[in-house]
Amino acid sequence: MDEAALEQVVVERIGKGIHTDDVILQVCHLTGWAWPEAESFVELVQINETDQIRRANFGLKLVLAGGVVLSGFGLIAIAGSILIFPTIGMDVPLASEPVAMVREAGLSATVLYVLLSTGISMVVGGILGLMGLYSHEK
Repeated sequence: MDEAALEQVVVERIGKGIHTDDVILQVCHLTGWAWPEAESFVELVQINETDQIRRANFGLKLVLAGGVVLSGFGLIAIAGSILIFPTIGMDVPLASEPVAMVREAGLSATVLYVLLSTGISMVVGGILGLMGLYSHEK
């Protein structure tokens, strides 16, 4: 196996998140090199091909971060529907205390706060993750 092909194998394996020691072992099997020689080759590839290794994980991380953001918006929407829909036809005005509306609907106010805080946290965390992805791409 030539060195360029071996380098590509190392980049693909590390990009998939496979542990470095496992990649070194595979290099030893493919080339017949001793462990220290294979280890130095893998380390050199990691240093020289950092951008390519990051790009290998970009799609998965993008899907995960986007999914977290969308799920967070979903939780916020659920909390909003808990707050708004049960109050239709009630004597409590919409602009008054949300806790009173939720209690009158038969739900605990804690549910509303947990859904809202979790949803907001997911949106913020997902956006920070997306920003981190794009800052590494530049």
